[in-house]
Order: sequence, then C-alpha cells, then structure tokens
Amino acid sequence: MLMDRIHGIDGSTSTSGGSFATPPRQRYGLLARYARFVLLLGAALLPSRGECFAQSADVTIWRYTGTPCAGASCPGWQMLDDNTKTVGLAASGNSLYQLHDDGTIWMSTGVPCGGTGCPGWQMLDDNTKAVAIDADGGKLYQLHDDGTIWMYTGTPCAGASCPGWQMLDNNTRAVGIAADGGSLYQLHNDGSIWRYTGTPCTGASCPGWQLLDDNTKAVVVAAGGGGLFQLHDDGTIWRYTGTPCSGASCPGWQMLDDNHKTVALTVASGDLHQIHDDGTVWRYTGTPCSGTSCPGWQMLDNNPRTTQIVGGTGGLYQLHSDLAVRMHTDGSIWRYAGILCTGSSCPGWERIDDNPAGSGIAAAGKQIFQLHNEGSIWRYTGTACSGVSCPGWERLDANGQSVDIAAGDKLYQRHLDGSIWRYTGAPCGGAGCGGWEALDDNPSTKAIATAGKQLFQLHSDGSIWRYLGTPCSGASCPGWEMLDDNPMGAAIAAGDDLYQLHGDGTIWRYTGTPCSGATCPGWERLDDNTRTVAIAAGGKQLFQLHNDGTIWRYLGAPCSGNSCGGWEMLDDNAQSVAIAAGDRLFQMHDDGTVWRYTGTPCSGASCGGWFALGGAASPSILALSRESLSTLRTSGQDGGFFTSVSSNGTQAGTAVIWAVARPANANPALVTLYALDAANGRQLFAEDAGTWPNTGGNANIVPTVSNGRVFIASNKELAIFGLGAGMGAEERAGVAQARAQAVQSAAAAPALEPDQHEVFGIVESQAPGQLTIRKRDGTLVKVDTTRAEQQKTMGVLAVGRAAAIRGAIGADGTISADSVIRAKGAAPMWPADR
Repeated sequence: MLMDRIHGIDGSTSTSGGSFATPPRQRYGLLARYARFVLLLGAALLPSRGECFAQSADVTIWRYTGTPCAGASCPGWQMLDDNTKTVGLAASGNSLYQLHDDGTIWMSTGVPCGGTGCPGWQMLDDNTKAVAIDADGGKLYQLHDDGTIWMYTGTPCAGASCPGWQMLDNNTRAVGIAADGGSLYQLHNDGSIWRYTGTPCTGASCPGWQLLDDNTKAVVVAAGGGGLFQLHDDGTIWRYTGTPCSGASCPGWQMLDDNHKTVALTVASGDLHQIHDDGTVWRYTGTPCSGTSCPGWQMLDNNPRTTQIVGGTGGLYQLHSDLAVRMHTDGSIWRYAGILCTGSSCPGWERIDDNPAGSGIAAAGKQIFQLHNEGSIWRYTGTACSGVSCPGWERLDANGQSVDIAAGDKLYQRHLDGSIWRYTGAPCGGAGCGGWEALDDNPSTKAIATAGKQLFQLHSDGSIWRYLGTPCSGASCPGWEMLDDNPMGAAIAAGDDLYQLHGDGTIWRYTGTPCSGATCPGWERLDDNTRTVAIAAGGKQLFQLHNDGTIWRYLGAPCSGNSCGGWEMLDDNAQSVAIAAGDRLFQMHDDGTVWRYTGTPCSGASCGGWFALGGAASPSILALSRESLSTLRTSGQDGGFFTSVSSNGTQAGTAVIWAVARPANANPALVTLYALDAANGRQLFAEDAGTWPNTGGNANIVPTVSNGRVFIASNKELAIFGLGAGMGAEERAGVAQARAQAVQSAAAAPALEPDQHEVFGIVESQAPGQLTIRKRDGTLVKVDTTRAEQQKTMGVLAVGRAAAIRGAIGADGTISADSVIRAKGAAPMWPADR
C-alpha cells in the first residue's frame, strides 16, 4: 500500500488572548530543554476603547484631576474603584461607566473610594453577552458578542430585571463602537467604519448605518469633541474630515500621527489621547502631520501599568493592570505583581495555586483560568495562596475530553473529538457542570484562537474558520465561515487582526474577505522567512520569533514581490524560546526566565529594551511547554510516542524525525504518522497510519524507515509510506472500511455477570470502603468498594485519576463494586458505560 506525501498538515498552534506562541520545535518534543511553564498576558486592547482586558486581581479605576507630569512625577489621579471584575470603561460629560467580566454595566455616582470601600456605583444591565461599552451626550451604548448594538434608554436595573435597552444594529461583523456629538459609530472586522443615522432596528432589519471608511488597516475607532478618529495597524492615527464614502472611494481622512508604539485612543474634553506600548499617555495639541513629521503630541503620564484610557468632559480616566501569569513544572501558578527584578532578586511574583494536576492556563481580561490534566477547568476567584493552602479557585467544568482552553471576551474549550464549547457563566454545582454551549463538533479541529469577541479555529487540513455567532442545534453547527483553505497553515494568532503562519515560514494577515467556493483571496503576505518558528499577536501588534532567537515586530508594510521589509528587530538572544503578546510583549528564555519589552528596539547589535521579571525554573526540570502538549496532544492515552530518524547520510541538514502518535479516542482509534524537520522542528507531513482499538494499553508503535519508505505496523495493518502518486479514492475508501471493521471487532467488550454494570469516571473523593466518581456526563456517582477491597480486585487509585468500575447498582444509585481498576485518563478512550 503506497500513500502519498502530504505537506503542512496538522502543525497547529494557537495564541489565545495572550498565550505563548511556542515554536514547532517545542511542540513535538524534539528539544526538551525548555522549562515547562506558560506565560499568559492580559490587557490586549481591542478595536474599541470599550474593549480593554486587563489581567489582574488588582484592577483599579482612576480619574485625572488636571495635573500634568513634572519630570517623572505624575500625581494627577484619584481612585474611583478597586474591583477585580472591571474590564472596560466609558465616560460622557460627568458620567463614568464600567463593564464587568460577568457582563454587568455600572454607572458611577461620583463617590470616590474611601479607605477600603468604593461604594459609588449603580447597576444598569446584567447580560453575559456584553463585551464593550461607550458613552456620549448622556447616552450609553453596549456591544454584544453576537454583534448586536444596544442603547440605554434610562431605566436602571430593578433586582434581576434590566429592561432599559433598545437594539440599534444586528451585524456579526461588529467588533467596536465609539460615540460623540450625538453620533454613534461602529467598526467591522473588515476595517470598515459606519455611522448610525438614527433609525433603530425593526425586527431583524437594521438599516440605519452609513459607510464612512473601508480600510482593512483600521483596528480602533474613537470619537469625541466633534471628531471621529481611527488607529491603523501600522500606528498611524487619522481624523475624519466629514466626507463619507462614495462607492469604493473614502477620501475623508487626515493623518495626525505616525508612531508604531500607539496601541489605544480616546477623547476627553475635546482632546484626543493615545497610549503607547510602554504605558505613556499622550494628548494631541492640534498640529497634524506634515509629511513624516507629526509633532503635535504632549505626554501626560508614564505608568507602564496603564492599559486603557477613556474620557468625557468630566475628566480623563485610566485603567491599570497587572502584566503576566506563569505556570511552573510542578503545576504552581504565579501572578506578576508589578515589581521588576533588582539584580538577581525578582520578588514580583505571587503564588495563586499549587496543584500538580495543572496542565495549562489561559487569561481573559483580569480573569485567570486553568486546565487540569484530567480535563477539569477552574477560574481564579482572587484569593492567593497562604502557605500550602490555595483556596482561590472555582470549578467551571469536569469533562475528561477537555484538552485546550482559550480566553478572550469569553472562555472556550476544545475537546479531544474536535468539538468546541463556550462557557455561559454557570459554575459547577450539585447537578453537574452545565454551563457550556456547543459551538462546533468537527473532528478536524486542531487549534482554537480568540481575541475580543471573535473566535477562530484551525483544521488539520489547514483550513481556517471564524465563528459567526450561531451555536450548535442538535447535530447541526452552522455558525462558521471559512476564511482560508491552505494545507500549509500551521499556526494561527489573533489580536485586532487574524494572522497565520505557514509551514514554509511565511506569515499572512486576514484582510476581511472570506472564502467563496474554493477561492480564499482574503490574505496578505507580511513576511517570507524560513527562520520563523512562532508568531504572537496582541492588540494591533504582531511579533515573530526566529529559530536563532531573534524577535521581530511588524511595522505595517506588507510584502512587495519578494521583498518583505516591514519588520523591526527587538531582540537578538539565542536563549529566546517563546514569545507572548497582550498589551505588552514578553519572551521566555531556555532557563525559564521571563522578560518584558520596554519599547526600545535594537540598535545595531545592541538590544537593551528588556526588563527581567524573574521566573527562572530549575534547569534540572526539563519538559515541554503547555502549548507543545496541546498541539500534538492527539493522544488520549499516556503522553509520549516513539520515533525513528532518517537522512541522506552524505548531506548535512537532511535529517527527518518520524513519530507515531497514539490514538485520541476509542473509535476510530486512529494512529498518526508525523514527519518533522530535525533542524528546526517544523512539521513536514502527517497522515493516518492505522488503528489501535485496544485503547486500554498504550500504542507503542515504532516507525521503521528503510530504502526511502516508512513502515507502520498497527492493528491488522501494515501501512507503507513513500514518494509517489499514492492511493486512489477507491483504495482509501477500502482501507477506511477495513479499519472500521477491525476496530468494531477488537472493541467488543467481554460479557458482564447478571445484574452487573460497568461505569467509567474520574475519582472525585476517596475514603476507606468508598469512592465518588464523576462520570463522562458530569454526574456524580457513589461507589461502595468494600467487596472489591476484600476480593483484592481494587486497584491503586488517587483523586483525579480515571477508574473503571464493575458491580451492581442499588436503588439509590450507589454501585456495589466487584472490581475497581485504573482506566485511561481521557473520556474518549473509555468504552461505553453498560
């Protein structure tokens, strides 16, 4: 059997919000020298000043009192709130509003904080769909994650009822809103900007919008003082001059600044303000650009914790945040508290968990989530560790299929079977963990990425899809739009824009045009460098890591022909092994240390723009990073796989590493052959290579390479891979049928005794003579283990481990166990309960 060689399949990674983009060389475990922990970031500023997310359990709101900086001193700020739930601000006149991570919206009554209390807030809405707010002229607006836009009509909440809202638009492309002078504007994910003309929705029809610009570079809109402004992904700032679009022409814009450091805009008291990536705040003084000179800006603050600014006639407000969270090899999680290293001392990390079951973390706004190795998902509630006690975590799910989490405006998880789920806000309770909604059910899904309210997925065939807002209904999951269909797709990263990395090192940006049939024209090439091993995106900024450790920032100029000069070097350190981007850029070295970029690019051979945050891991603990595990974690069995190496023995740089991954489920129980470039870890090939239906035992398959072919022996099958035309469609169909029959035959379970049942689950608690397990559907079951212990048919178990239990089920649902043995930890590997 000769199978064709396929390039660039299933090399997926993802960056969610602010997660590490890890190089393919890490993902496949070829170089196990990297300390196993992940750095997650907060405060990725999204395409609306209402869409800011600050990762911190110390989120404070401050009002500007009018005193500008004098040298390094910037005293002009008064604290109005100190609430860990705050993720966004909006201001109009003397009114200030805030958005919480649970979707509630609050209005300030004007009372500042006193002592430890900040009582001056009234609730206006309580809707988990809310992701952004803006305000103008006494009017408050909100944007929902389904693209709907709403206006507050003046009625605050009364108990759980919040009726005071009217719908103005219903467009899934909406990603940002801005309001000023009686006008409301919205930004679409294709860069187009629209103005509300005053006609609200009638049923599903929302005609009241006029096009003002159609530029794919637009990533942020801001309005105030009679002006409308936009920020482009190259750092340029533009002011609307009053001329709307006519056909495809949109001439009504004037450039005010051209600085790639800019990450956010707002307007206060008629003045335009911007934040730079180093936290400095600047006010526009009225002088537009002349050629390349843009002198019209004055600095108001230089606090590196600043992540969002908003303003009204009542003042200028800013939101401060923490910067980073990391996970260590022992499962402990640490939050960066803002204190830089001094010499070898790096005290700026606070321990918030110490659980060896932890296998991954994600961040959304100031919220921190973690995934345990048995599939449970937890949310940090704000209580740090005290000694060995780390009580500050709330369980959101307990599903053995969970293999990956991603967080933006919402929390998502990916299951081993490829299904994607969104958290709806209900934590686990006595009845189980019902707070999840299915968004897709496709076994081809290999990675997910999210930024703001947008969710994307990468399939094993390289296709990329965007979620449009319609969840699954039964077996139908229609809410996805294809954006690309290229088998070279290896990784995706999402900020204000969506990016992808191909297996050949090219980097592409999505321009807003989805696929039409087999044509997917909506991608623009940004770089073409075979050294690229990872990309990371945060806000409007894009970064890449090369295999020589250099880190580069995109400046806004796409490729022109073979020239891709739009990149600036930020570091040149061979120790760099991973990068992460939120509102700041971070890197991790191979000794586990974490570094933050301060805003100074390289000058010649000097790259001084980095501060050490600490976090060195013990060099004796070497393993894969979490991102590595999630991308090649196609195994539902124990981690690991066997490899062989082939090369042209007379030519350097030709080595190929062959690996066979274990099955991800019990049916079809496929094993996969991977080919990896030994020089840089990049994936060259992936293909199903057989089956291993006896899922209770690990598939320890060693690929054999000889005379230009690769031989894979599995269940009743020998697959031979080599160069050539490969099998035809008819042959492939025959192989699939034979595999299905073999799996069905091998998976036949032995007969049970009369009245005996077999149940699988995760051990939740254990005591002499009894267990409590959580079944695959989330329900809890009590197990009486007395008989199994007496008969010595009781295996060695522990909380968090999977178990297979046989016995009779009593009237109260308790299982009287005849035997209790260990099972594989992933639920898809379990046979059906019976």
